[in-house]
Amino acid sequence: MTPQLAAANRRHHDKVDEFLISMDPHESDRRQLSAQLRSYDLVIAGTINATPGQAALVKGLIQQGTPLIAIAMRMPYDLSSYPAVETYLCTYSILSPSMEAVADAMWGKEEFAGRLPVTI
Repeated sequence: MTPQLAAANRRHHDKVDEFLISMDPHESDRRQLSAQLRSYDLVIAGTINATPGQAALVKGLIQQGTPLIAIAMRMPYDLSSYPAVETYLCTYSILSPSMEAVADAMWGKEEFAGRLPVTI
């Protein structure tokens, strides 16, 4: 199943591009995507269990100064792989209701009410 994070965000903003990468993207793929995202006003990066390649991509975006929201789409521990990110969310699921809920909250249609039940 492919998370529908981009589709959920398109309900709120019509200029949403989607970039799907492998679960553990190779360095050349990360560099190419980072270069492409350099000119974006905001990047919403969803990670799933923050593989080394996913974590390296997020860290690279942070280092290049790309405005970024990181979303752990399964477990909250992804943050430990890229602790310098300033805005971090966790959905605990890649299913559509979770993607819709996080998009609604990011765009101000719902309030963020959850609290992490673990310490990271």
